[in-house]
Amino acid sequence: MLRPRPIPALVGICLAWGTIPAVVAPVDLPPQVITASRVWLASLALAAVVVLRPSLLGPAPVIVGGSRLRTGLLALGAGGMLAAHWTLQFAAYQRAPAPTVSFVIFLAPVGVAALAPLVLAEPTPVRTVGALAVAVLGAALVTGPSARGSTALGLVLAAGSAAGLVGLTLFAKPLAQVLGGPRSALAQLSVAAVILSPVVIGVLAGAQGRPRLAWSRLAVLGLVHTALFVSVYLWALARLPVATVGVIGQLEPVGVTVVAAVQGAVPAATTLLGGALIVGAGALVATSLTARRPVPPPLLEVPHDPR
Repeated sequence: MLRPRPIPALVGICLAWGTIPAVVAPVDLPPQVITASRVWLASLALAAVVVLRPSLLGPAPVIVGGSRLRTGLLALGAGGMLAAHWTLQFAAYQRAPAPTVSFVIFLAPVGVAALAPLVLAEPTPVRTVGALAVAVLGAALVTGPSARGSTALGLVLAAGSAAGLVGLTLFAKPLAQVLGGPRSALAQLSVAAVILSPVVIGVLAGAQGRPRLAWSRLAVLGLVHTALFVSVYLWALARLPVATVGVIGQLEPVGVTVVAAVQGAVPAATTLLGGALIVGAGALVATSLTARRPVPPPLLEVPHDPR
């Protein structure tokens, strides 16, 4: 059975998520429709796996007593925050440069690190706080040159998306610890799909003409960036401190910049310096964890609720 390590898996996913702006840039649809398409495709794919090949996910978690209500509330909270986070994110991408939007959104780990001791009873070590500060500075250097093209509305939408990401992380971690990566992804994505459906119906009903859905790009976004990557991300989140995940998450703006460079935008010296700081911060928290953590269970092994 596949037995990856959380940190390398998380690094790969966060860098790969940097391709999302390039994937959705040619998609001329309202942000609510893009987000709904993403979560519906991902939900259907994960539901098919759960129904048709449940053996791939390992034994189902045992949830009894009051844990059922708590798990349901966590799923509702995570799904609602997810719908808000992604809708505002795509709306921001349509109004401000992608690197700037990514930087604002990925200030969210600062809020998560501040709230984790209160909400999750998970202390944030001083070393991780320092690494997070270095990562935020690096992200500022990476995204700074593009800030001139930003609009006030784009920045406000990005800030709202960041707030949604804070809430999502605080709901998603305990949910993933109970259900495991793929099942917790299905739970929150399904809730987000239901929440967004009435909004999308209203948007499409008022649209002029037939929308072009760009199915190939939406399929990549829904099946790869969402169903697969979110499942692995949640599996890693269940096994790592949320502040550590936040530091490594700063690699997503680096991924956005790498994609822009491949498309012909030559990075400035400050961008390269910022990328180096982010990578260094990630290495700092990664080495502090790998030195004292055992080998994790397989990717598709589901942790059981201890209660």
